[in-house]
Amino acid sequence: MTRKTSHFQRKEPILEKILQKIRFRKVFPFVKNGYKVLDIGCGYKGALLKILSSDIDKGVGVDFAVTKKIVAKNVKLVSQKNLKLPQNYFDLVTCLAVVEHLENPKALIAKAYGSLKKNGKLIITTPSPIAKPILEFLAFKLKVISKQEIKDHKKYYDKKELIDLLAFCGFKQRNIEIKYFTFGVNILAVSVK
Repeated sequence: MTRKTSHFQRKEPILEKILQKIRFRKVFPFVKNGYKVLDIGCGYKGALLKILSSDIDKGVGVDFAVTKKIVAKNVKLVSQKNLKLPQNYFDLVTCLAVVEHLENPKALIAKAYGSLKKNGKLIITTPSPIAKPILEFLAFKLKVISKQEIKDHKKYYDKKELIDLLAFCGFKQRNIEIKYFTFGVNILAVSVK
């Protein structure tokens, strides 16, 4: 499936917003006043950056399509086709529920790595392999999460695969912390440059 729309560009099933909030809560402890934050896969409305806008210096959100409306004075949303990331600039890069959708996640993670300042953090969330049948049931049978999102999944990562991906892109293994959440269905990776 080739994506043409961003998450939340159209109306989404009821559980999508709840799952989004769970992912956002994983990011909040890592945000500090004055941070410059890049959200890769920000969704159509840049919801995470809008929430963080009063605490950060600057936010940049990237996705397939983004609203032209101003989300906040210090937040800029850009289409991925216009993506030119500054080097060594961001304090925090988030990539929530994105890597599982990518044909070539190495290219994206390498760009994220390059855009981080020294000691900057990359936060990734992604479903684990045990999530596949659960997510498919919720999307295709119960219809309470997005069919488009689940159909678009290319890979479900386990802990080792995610560490290997991050290490390949420049992160030292000792600076990568992996935790499972939502009963092991999702993985949180926090990597320090």
